Amino acid sequence: MDEGSLVEVIDRIYAAVGKPEDWPGVLQNIVGVTGARSGCILATFRPDGRGNVSSFHEIDPDWIRQYNEQFYLYDSSPALLEDNPGRVIVDAITGPRPTNLTGENRLFYNEVMRPQSFRHTLHAGLFDGGQRNLGIILQRPPHPGPFETDQIAALQKLTPHLHRALTLHARFQAIDCMASGLSALLDHVPMGVILLDAFGDIVHANSRAEQVLGHGLLLRNDARRLTTAGTRNNESLQRLIAAALNKSSLSNDMTLHLRARGPHGLYVQVTPMETKERPDPLLPAGVRAAVWIGTYEPSQLSPVSLAHLYSLSPSEAELLARLVEGKNLSEIADLRQVSIYTARTQLKTIMSKLNISRQVDLVRLVMSGPCVMCPD
Repeated sequence: MDEGSLVEVIDRIYAAVGKPEDWPGVLQNIVGVTGARSGCILATFRPDGRGNVSSFHEIDPDWIRQYNEQFYLYDSSPALLEDNPGRVIVDAITGPRPTNLTGENRLFYNEVMRPQSFRHTLHAGLFDGGQRNLGIILQRPPHPGPFETDQIAALQKLTPHLHRALTLHARFQAIDCMASGLSALLDHVPMGVILLDAFGDIVHANSRAEQVLGHGLLLRNDARRLTTAGTRNNESLQRLIAAALNKSSLSNDMTLHLRARGPHGLYVQVTPMETKERPDPLLPAGVRAAVWIGTYEPSQLSPVSLAHLYSLSPSEAELLARLVEGKNLSEIADLRQVSIYTARTQLKTIMSKLNISRQVDLVRLVMSGPCVMCPD
């Protein structure tokens, strides 16, 4: 056995982590160094014992399809792989004398293995993923005969690497599934959502945010940096982003109102993201801040609608409408000709009714609600 070739195969095994399309090539390499003629990675699923082959080399695809549909019912390989994690088992399915096999083993050999010229086999249990178990199966025809000692030893050396790589592969797959699920979930949020990393770079924008950025009238994606069209607004936005990233300011004033010519505007709120991940000295940190974007028309902020939707008094609804429009409590008190104390008391009552403790969350609730969201 060429040790250099074995090292190359190990490198390719780890290089295939997270790349399902590369595993048939890995199997081809393993088949080569073990003297097999064909091979596959078999996944079995508890509790029904269903088997499935997705990665294979030099096996008829029609046979693979039939195996996944029905042949697995007669195959003892799934149980064998599950019972022998990390071990290489030789000729366990075919046996040294196939004519002496009985029951389903004989049926499987005569009806499934023999037509494919699978006479000699190597099995290795690789990975137990809870409800899923993985293993590799290598096959060769009656000639040139059984697997030799050094060929068996090659698979034994590769087995721990295959186990580690497939364990990592499963974790990558789980992360991909979670990421795609969260992305789909964010696309259903009736607000634009942009996630920023520790450097303030955009790492994700949901479909609503992509629409806003695509227009480029008020907010822009400038080389993965979130910017505004106007210099003054952009300075304000960058201060909010820096405060959220550094958590240096967690006050209620973390919002920005952007107005364009015409009735439409944007409500932008920046919030820090609390994460429990440990810092990595080699890689940049993950998501550190979220930017919430609501589109609205000031004329749509009807106090009557707000009062009806959130069970507020007329005066409370009027205060909330003006607050969402971007005015502070002092401005609202002056407009309504009431004291700042009265305005603060009404704000506390509104937040109590809606079970909200921060003013930014109150504004976000309204901005993502039916009173202000616009279809365009």
